[in-house]
Amino acid sequence: MVNVRKRLALAAVVMAMGAGLGTAVPAQAEQTSALAESTRSEGYTYSCSKGGFTGSLYVNFSRKSNGGIYRINWLQYRINKGRNHGGNHANVAWWDGSTAPATVRKTSNGIQDNRWHRLSGRYYSSGYSSSFTFIFDKSRASDPRCGKVANLR
Repeated sequence: MVNVRKRLALAAVVMAMGAGLGTAVPAQAEQTSALAESTRSEGYTYSCSKGGFTGSLYVNFSRKSNGGIYRINWLQYRINKGRNHGGNHANVAWWDGSTAPATVRKTSNGIQDNRWHRLSGRYYSSGYSSSFTFIFDKSRASDPRCGKVANLR
């Protein structure tokens, strides 16, 4: 059952990327405000590699101390292209099926300079059923892709 959920989550990201669903939020300074009492901010970094490229996605979030609703504060990505040649048109997508409708944050102009770049700003989620996908931009060759399920629990 868990394996089926993982496959469905990854498939949804790939379909959303192809269908042009969701929007990436430009990198902008965002004011922070306190969530309800008893929250703490933390973050997870998820990574995957393929064809000499490594993509990392960092999710910063706050949750109630009782394990309640999450506030996703921001998403950022980093792509290390290693010794590969490629431009700055990688596809990066985050899919969160915990929201209704599903939240999709993506860019088709992902920068591959091994530095952190903002993908999205704040939204609310329960933290289940998330995944990400990278389609790296490789010169004169097929573009390698990788992805993973990334739950915040």
